[in-house]
Amino acid sequence: SAAGQGRSFYTMDGDGAGPNAITVVFDTFKKETFTPSKGLKQLQRRLKMQYNIIENKEGIEQSIYNVRNTQIAVFWGPREKFTKSEFAVIKNYLEDGGSVFMLLGEGGEGKYGTNINFLLEEYGIYINSDCAVRSVYHKYLHPKEVLISNGVLNRELSHAIARLPGASKSERESVDLSSTQHDLHGGLEIVFPYGATLNVQKPAIPLLSTGQESYPLNRPVLAVYDGKLVSGSGVNCCD
Repeated sequence: SAAGQGRSFYTMDGDGAGPNAITVVFDTFKKETFTPSKGLKQLQRRLKMQYNIIENKEGIEQSIYNVRNTQIAVFWGPREKFTKSEFAVIKNYLEDGGSVFMLLGEGGEGKYGTNINFLLEEYGIYINSDCAVRSVYHKYLHPKEVLISNGVLNRELSHAIARLPGASKSERESVDLSSTQHDLHGGLEIVFPYGATLNVQKPAIPLLSTGQESYPLNRPVLAVYDGKLVSGSGVNCCD
């Protein structure tokens, strides 16, 4: 269904979401690597249980990125550079209470041909031009398909994952067990394939690291600023 007059973006209303549900906009204007219709179909099915989903093809404009129409914006592997005016739209969106999820993969900006670090650095986050690799063989054949089993830096991340729509029974039980044992780094195993590491400094907070069995050791791969801007790397939610 059309989400505005003459606009090139459309809604995919959540099956279990009502008219007051939070709306998530996935940007495709910057030729993002992954979108709900390309690589994120399983994630989309999960999200539609609770959220309304929009794919934006039109542009980085305030008519789309404002909290009256959308509350969460996702840029999953942008492959074009942003202009100053586009960054201004995203910054205003954050200041007005919107949430932004920025992701790249291995190689960082150089490989993707984008410039999102220009924005992220203002909030204490920088995506490196590297790749996390597994230092020892474990479950997955390719060394860039990293299994992180001791990298959770903030217990609330585990609890948030357990509360996601469609979270499996094993995911919920592993978090409960972790809380019972007071093990900050346990409870979750996360596959982190083909991802880059981050540099994180205040005011941003690191949430997940490569752990002690991957290289580079104990480097952040997921961070958040003020609960509104989340930046990470990898393709771990893709089909």
